[in-house]
Amino acid sequence: MKTAQEMYNYCKDNDFGKNFNSDSWGLKHFQVLEKNLLPNENARICFMGIYYDITNEPQGYYAFALTDKRLILAQKKFLGGDVTKFISYENINDVTKKNELIGTSYLIFDTYKETFKVFFGGKEADKIYPVVENFLQTKKIEHISNSSPADELRKYKQLCDDGIITQKEFEEKKKQLLNL
Repeated sequence: MKTAQEMYNYCKDNDFGKNFNSDSWGLKHFQVLEKNLLPNENARICFMGIYYDITNEPQGYYAFALTDKRLILAQKKFLGGDVTKFISYENINDVTKKNELIGTSYLIFDTYKETFKVFFGGKEADKIYPVVENFLQTKKIEHISNSSPADELRKYKQLCDDGIITQKEFEEKKKQLLNL
């Protein structure tokens, strides 16, 4: 999918979330997403929900797309301006689903830098979660099979530099990757 209309229709046809304010606002979020697709990038899975950032505060409705290359979050602000966020698949640790007693649900994305939630007004997460989880597992397998030892070493060096792993852990991984 390349156009906002295609992405929005996919979302609606699969009952993958909605913008309760209006259909036109839902489409506007996907228009922001369309503007941020790379020339050779296609959206594969799209959904819409309320984005809760790392502070666990709602940031409003967003359009989400899992593309060939990354996860994109996009929002059209009411008073102008766009918000976009890009997350590489190798930076996504896990995705989980949670249903609330009041009939609502959400997905929780755990990344190297933050954990955020996507809230849905109903049980949409039950439909979206297996599709997203399967897609992300496929991307992880592709990444592992396409990575050279040098690529992996760079990744672990960045994790060390970011303070996510210790220098000792990096050195151990380096020895393992270089067969030392």
